[in-house]
Amino acid sequence: PKIGLGDEYADKRKAILNTIEGVPLFGSIDSEKGIYKKGRISVLPGGAGWEKNSLFSLIDRIGGDRLSGVKLSKEEEQLIRYFQDVKLLVCDDMGTELADFIMIQSMPGDRLNVVFIHCKALASDQGTKLSATKLADVCSQAIKNLGELDNFSDSLVTRAQRWSDPWNGGKLGQVKTRIRKGSANGQQAWDRFREAVENPNTRRETWLFLGNILHKQELENRLSHPKIKPRETLQVLYELYSTLCTVRSRDTGLYIFCNE
Repeated sequence: PKIGLGDEYADKRKAILNTIEGVPLFGSIDSEKGIYKKGRISVLPGGAGWEKNSLFSLIDRIGGDRLSGVKLSKEEEQLIRYFQDVKLLVCDDMGTELADFIMIQSMPGDRLNVVFIHCKALASDQGTKLSATKLADVCSQAIKNLGELDNFSDSLVTRAQRWSDPWNGGKLGQVKTRIRKGSANGQQAWDRFREAVENPNTRRETWLFLGNILHKQELENRLSHPKIKPRETLQVLYELYSTLCTVRSRDTGLYIFCNE
């Protein structure tokens, strides 16, 4: 990328760093969707939601309404501004998923915002400041599903029945409803999603939620100090830059939420 490293670091508009939000709360994230422990179901009692300290639980607690009465921590409240006016939140995780979560928000002027949220996390004791390999996994997932946000393309598959079924995490247990906010059933949720996507005035965004695989400050330090693991730094830079260019070429916004 033309950004350069070290003395040649010249990201005047901070194309990469401005897409990244360092979140203090991510330091307490232990998993993507829960941790299996023998003899214990990790989902919440009654299949109400996902295990706390997972990325899925964080998104569900802030953006959904199925866990009514749950009090958010001060750290979680800092993310509320990104989840304003949520009209639909569905977990599409497992199998041929479009994203881990699909969200629709209302915007001024009767416009809508459709967001694909992709998650990847490592346990805090197994985490790393920067992982090119894990970034490649989640970035490729985000890119391969961009076509589903195109208002001129038909969806390859319908998700109506899938969204009516429980989320099945195998050994992790089941969450009884994938629709965390909005429509009453899968068909209504799917119709609402397709109506939003097919509207040319709808805004489209791709979010990456990365727990313990990217630290914003670490990336910034490495960009300006080329002697700090230069090979991996360059790999990460290429991965992020190519993902940004691909996503923006489809008139879609990219936002990355990670450790500080």
